[in-house]
Amino acid sequence: MVQEAKRECYGRWYLPAGRMEERESIVEALQREVKEEAGIDCQPITLLMVQEQGPKWVRFVFLAEEKGGSLKRPEDANADSQQAQWYDHESLA
Repeated sequence: MVQEAKRECYGRWYLPAGRMEERESIVEALQREVKEEAGIDCQPITLLMVQEQGPKWVRFVFLAEEKGGSLKRPEDANADSQQAQWYDHESLA
């Protein structure tokens, strides 16, 4: 999970997310956003869900495996996120 840095949701915890860049594949976008926001390198395992809200808003949710890097620390905060932490499903209940 990443702690948001954006004003409208500052401090809230979310899964890494973002927009695809022009000529970027879905997998490239996943890997870039996870690296930018969480600090880790990942490899997708499977696509879990596709959610659509109109023609220009589509969310792809992946299960992915960590392949390197290190979780973003508070001292590495930037406009993408404040920090990242691992959480298991029981911690979020």
